[in-house]
Amino acid sequence: MFGDDRTARVLLWAWVALWAGAAAAQGPDATAAGADSAAGDMVAIGSFAIDRYEYPNERGVMPTVDVSWYEAAALCAARGKRLCTDSEWQQAAAGPHNLLFGYGDEFDGGRCNTPYELDGVWRHDRGTASSGSFAGCCSAYQVCDMIGNVWEWVADTLATQPHARMVRGGSWFNSVNMTRVDTRYDRFLPADYRLDLIGFRCCRSLTPAGASRAP
Repeated sequence: MFGDDRTARVLLWAWVALWAGAAAAQGPDATAAGADSAAGDMVAIGSFAIDRYEYPNERGVMPTVDVSWYEAAALCAARGKRLCTDSEWQQAAAGPHNLLFGYGDEFDGGRCNTPYELDGVWRHDRGTASSGSFAGCCSAYQVCDMIGNVWEWVADTLATQPHARMVRGGSWFNSVNMTRVDTRYDRFLPADYRLDLIGFRCCRSLTPAGASRAP
């Protein structure tokens, strides 16, 4: 139905973007006091908390890639978390001022692990980097590496393609347009699909009591 792996890889790496809205999903509740009982830390934003870095949420560690949506969801659940909804991911990446690239509205090839221009030529050669390698690649909420590096699975699908899963954030390889925080890609990505350009991060719902929130 979705073609072979070669076809899916080529389609994902194609320089196209799907612009659309998505519905929020439900997940387990937690308080901020219980945030991230495993490694790393979380940032509380309103009614949810999100991993600061891509899974395993540890600065200096390579993000986990080549996992299916099912495997990513299970790894989050093992930590008492869940995959982030599309709207949560968007809010954390764009920040309170809804910036196109999280750090600002103008693209800066040195801020995140994305393609960059050198001597008039766009380069796509950095490869996947360990979490936190690009110190300036954080949103105003101090959630980092949401732009570039590796795509991130989110919980949602689009209404127009209910059997395909969605990834966000772009990667070190893809077009600069795909690193905007409003870019979504879910074409030909079934839940069991894997790629070395796809990782994920986890979220938790916060109960009102005791939840410390980002300003």
